[in-house]
Amino acid sequence: MLHKKRAAAFAAVAVVLAAVLVYRTAHKPMLHGDYPYYPDVESITQASDLILVGEVLQSGDVQALVTGRTSGGSDREAVPYTVSTVRVIEAVKGDVQAEDLLEVKQLGDYQRQPEETLHQIDGYLKQGQTMLLFLTSYAESPCSLVTPAQGMAEVLEGDILYSASRYALFGYQDGSGQSADTLGAAVAEIRQYLP
Repeated sequence: MLHKKRAAAFAAVAVVLAAVLVYRTAHKPMLHGDYPYYPDVESITQASDLILVGEVLQSGDVQALVTGRTSGGSDREAVPYTVSTVRVIEAVKGDVQAEDLLEVKQLGDYQRQPEETLHQIDGYLKQGQTMLLFLTSYAESPCSLVTPAQGMAEVLEGDILYSASRYALFGYQDGSGQSADTLGAAVAEIRQYLP
């Protein structure tokens, strides 16, 4: 009888441990960023220091970066960022030229502790992608997207833009059958709002 009780207790513990493992695997700890929303192309163009079309040469380099004041505190703390290297193909706005290399940081460790918005839209930059990027530049840190949900669109075959974010200003397909945004049309619209 004692042997059966031990076996039942062991089985119960194993079931609980398995449930915890499944839960933790399915629910990654995530970082939560606080980002602005841009209602139109003019506002995101004005907010961006750099707008460019670029090719992601390297991605997935997770670095602990000190980028500024933490929420509710004055101490500067290191935070995980996923850093990618982007080669400029076309400069639309800002002090960059074709063939320049830029580092672009995205909040979170893309594998262990991603940022929630980037995780939901599979938005971490990947090697080989060509992207339309809206960036903020910093003197002592890699560039950042002005907002992950609106600050990028992938350039697909035929210069069609794609974004998985329903907040995207370019490239989001809602299933309504509307024609797809093209890179040329997007760049022409952005240029309307440049000085």
